[in-house]
Amino acid sequence: MVWIAGADGCKKGWFRVSLKIDTFEFRYDCVERAWDLLESAPYPEVLGLDIPIGLEENKARECDKEARKCLGRPRSSSVFPSPIRPTLVTESYDEACRKSKKYLGKKIPIQTYCLFPKIREVDGLLQKNKMLLDKVIEVHPEVSFWKWANKPMEYNKKTREGKEERLKLVNDTFKTDVFGNARKELKKRGLLKQDVADDDILDAFATLWTARRWKEGKALYLPKARVTDKAGLPMQIVF
Repeated sequence: MVWIAGADGCKKGWFRVSLKIDTFEFRYDCVERAWDLLESAPYPEVLGLDIPIGLEENKARECDKEARKCLGRPRSSSVFPSPIRPTLVTESYDEACRKSKKYLGKKIPIQTYCLFPKIREVDGLLQKNKMLLDKVIEVHPEVSFWKWANKPMEYNKKTREGKEERLKLVNDTFKTDVFGNARKELKKRGLLKQDVADDDILDAFATLWTARRWKEGKALYLPKARVTDKAGLPMQIVF
C-alpha cells in the first residue's frame, strides 16, 4: 500500500493531493503545517512540494535560471527568484530588500517575500530532519506542466484559458474528474475558492505527477548534477 503526494501552498496552508499507486485511489486535504503533509494520513513515501528548498547565500540559484530558460517567455516570469538565505532572518520587507540588493543587486519581488513564512517552515523542517530529503522533492509546477505537455503552457494559470489547458493535462492523465472531486471534498470541509484557489489545486496535481515520475525512476532534474546549499539541502527542481 504505497501512497505518494503532491502539495501546493494556499491561503489556508497547504493543499495536498494523495495517490495510492496500486489502486489509483485519490484523497484530498488541506493542512496548516508542512509537517502535516508528511505526518498525517495517508502517509506519503514521496512528496512533491512547490516551494524553494535549498538556498544560496549570496547569488541566484542555478536551478531557477535553468527553469526560466526551459520555459521561455512569457512563462519564465512564473519562476520567482528564490531568496538568499540571509534574507530569511529579516523582520521586514524593506530589510529583506536591502540585504538582497547588497548581495544580488536587486530587491526581492513581493511575490517571493509573501512565500517567506512557508520557505522558513520547510527550511527548518528539512534542516532538523535530514532523513526527509529521501522523500521530499522540490517541484515547480510550470516546469512540470512544460515537460508534461512537451511545451510551455500558452496561457497564464490565473486565466480561464490557462486553467483549461492545465486541466486537460490532468484529466487526460488521470482519466477521471479529479479536479472536480477535489473541489467537492474541499467544499465538504467548508473551504472555498478563496481558501484554496483553482490554480492551487492544479499546481498540486503537477507536483503529484512529478512525485509519481520520481517514484518510478523517470524524473529529471534542473540542474542535472546534484547541488546542495551550505545547510546540505538540495538545490534542484525535479520534473
